[in-house]
Amino acid sequence: MTDWAARQRLRFFGWANGGYTGSSTGEGLLAVEPRENRFGQTWLFNEAAFVLERTLDSEWSWGFRSEFYMGADAALLRPVNGFGPDGEKFGTDFRQAYLSIHTPLLTDGGIDFKFGRQYVPLGYDTTMAPYRPVYSNSYAWIYAENGATTGAIATLHANPRLDVIGGVTLGVNSLFELQGRSPSNILRGIGWLHSDKRT
Repeated sequence: MTDWAARQRLRFFGWANGGYTGSSTGEGLLAVEPRENRFGQTWLFNEAAFVLERTLDSEWSWGFRSEFYMGADAALLRPVNGFGPDGEKFGTDFRQAYLSIHTPLLTDGGIDFKFGRQYVPLGYDTTMAPYRPVYSNSYAWIYAENGATTGAIATLHANPRLDVIGGVTLGVNSLFELQGRSPSNILRGIGWLHSDKRT
């Protein structure tokens, strides 16, 4: 089964994350709250996530990613038209649910397209625990880049050290529903210090 999954470029994995936030003001929702650890003197089950994906390769290829998660982070970040429990400390969400296509066109790196619910390609912080540098996130992240949208986004791999990202989305934290009066546009350039794209 494992060999078959590898040949099909399929991966299934997940994680669980929780933590405790101490507070001199006692327990409960903090007046000046960090994100996502917003309850003082409280242990939070932040998230359990399950991911099924089919990765792209360097030739013409298609893939997908389904990323379901639950817990206190999902309760905080659930979209307006989300589903499942709607409590302060436990919610559910598909943070990502998209189809992807790689086309080896224009450059050696080609162009990747994603259609569906996906991360907003802005900022450094992220929702998902294994990919963020610290337990909490910044105010700038929660109010400006918090995360997921529904849209069509393309990444042009201009060269090994430059990616150009652009697309159209249905607005902040949308779950296949337009947020606001019209779609939003995204444009971003990423210059990597090294071609391994780790810095």
